[in-house]
Amino acid sequence: MPLLNNFQENLRRSVAEAGTSKTAIAEKAGIHRVTLHKLLSGAIDPSLGMCEKLAVALGFNHPEEIFQKSGRSRKKTA
Repeated sequence: MPLLNNFQENLRRSVAEAGTSKTAIAEKAGIHRVTLHKLLSGAIDPSLGMCEKLAVALGFNHPEEIFQKSGRSRKKTA
């Protein structure tokens, strides 16, 4: 599934670049940290709502960008 692969790749990259803990990202997205770990490892597939929550928590300008292969843009924080 290309969209799911793109999601997992972007999720892993964004979490690594976030500069905060996985627990903090999970809390901001409203999911349990164990769920985030399972998503990162590919053990579970996310719901569309969960993808949107994670995209917002990770600062994507548009939640659907978490599914794109490239060209993603993230909000710049000052």
